[in-house]
Amino acid sequence: MVYVLLCSYNGEKYISEQLLSLKNQNRKIDAVRIYDDCSTDKTAAIIQDFISKNNLDNWTLKINEFNKGWRINFFDAVCDCSPDSESFIFFCDQDDVWKPDKVKYMLEIMEKNPRILRLNGSYSLIDSNNKVIKRGSNSEKVYKENIENNLPGIHWNGNIGCTMCIRSSLLNYIRFFDRNNCFSHDLCFVLISAYLDAGFRLKKSVIDYRQHQNNESKKIAGGNRLNDACNELEVIQYYLKAFEKIDEQSEVVNWLNISKKFNSIRVSLLENLSVKKLFKQYKLYKQVGKRKTFLADFNYIIQRRKSQ
Repeated sequence: MVYVLLCSYNGEKYISEQLLSLKNQNRKIDAVRIYDDCSTDKTAAIIQDFISKNNLDNWTLKINEFNKGWRINFFDAVCDCSPDSESFIFFCDQDDVWKPDKVKYMLEIMEKNPRILRLNGSYSLIDSNNKVIKRGSNSEKVYKENIENNLPGIHWNGNIGCTMCIRSSLLNYIRFFDRNNCFSHDLCFVLISAYLDAGFRLKKSVIDYRQHQNNESKKIAGGNRLNDACNELEVIQYYLKAFEKIDEQSEVVNWLNISKKFNSIRVSLLENLSVKKLFKQYKLYKQVGKRKTFLADFNYIIQRRKSQ
């Protein structure tokens, strides 16, 4: 079985394009499940009309009884699925456009390699008018991710849900996570697959990822570097607590602890605006973060010091 889980909220401007791109996949989707989070615009009506006009008996629309927010809406959608090892689950945002061969291409890779429990594709960036901002790769390279690839910049690592496919066997681990404090469903599966040494990346672009002023990803990443570092630390502490329940001796827990130390130091450096102390931590930046993170933090400190 192939499932697509789509969560919608006030997406009337772009939802029709996304629905059409799902319908036009060149490999059949067995079930499209749509969870609307009490939209106040015409989103739900557009979805229902699309399903009816196209006689899509395998598509369902559920309208929540109250607004949950996108995190809990996706988490609950995931929990609606059965942890059946023979099924595959794709996550879908309301405002992107899937390439016609996305489902076919990713499933062929996963079916040939049972070791892959999570596969993330790449994406092209488009704007609100479908103009290409950045064209994605056509490379067919597939590679396994090491845990250290995921944890620096733990929730800015490129493994976004709208390019992700998982085997539903991963749902056996979802009970360890608290839906009310979980940062995101996709990060859960990035870490679970890292724990199982089964997370893979496909370089090929599989969707057109839309960038516009209402993107949730833009809202999340919209603060300054100190706010981002504080958020990063909070996320790490939550997932560290969850993974200690799964296996406190795991490599994931070890790397989460290292990342916790790194981001605790980052928060202190960005609060105190100390260039000297920043340079003393350069080795740690190289180990856990990236050179560009160090340079951006340096620039942030300099600019803040100048403005004081």
